[in-house]
Amino acid sequence: MKICVPVIEMNGLQSIVSPHFGRAAAFALVDDETLEVTALQNDGQHHGGNLTPSAIISQAGVDVVLCGGLGVKAVRLFEQEGIHVFNNAAGTVEEVLKAYKSGLLPEATDANSCQEHIH
Repeated sequence: MKICVPVIEMNGLQSIVSPHFGRAAAFALVDDETLEVTALQNDGQHHGGNLTPSAIISQAGVDVVLCGGLGVKAVRLFEQEGIHVFNNAAGTVEEVLKAYKSGLLPEATDANSCQEHIH
């Protein structure tokens, strides 16, 4: 399984999770079995690119996104792509993976997404 975590800057498993998904500098892509981490630059619409960050992640073959927070629009785009999103992630990528595997992160919904980010 491929897991995506938005990060402030890339530093492998020690990368710090970005507090908001769409504004992350990069996405850490983690192979759930090997814990190999690769970087995916966020050159989406928030950063002047042509694709939305969710489209970039979808094209990378991601199964799950773990993030601090994201807007309703992003939640719905991921739902359409069949990608599961969990929010309230904080700390390092390594810590977030442990929280996810322990069932401590709630799945993102319209109700628990960042309402002020609807656009």
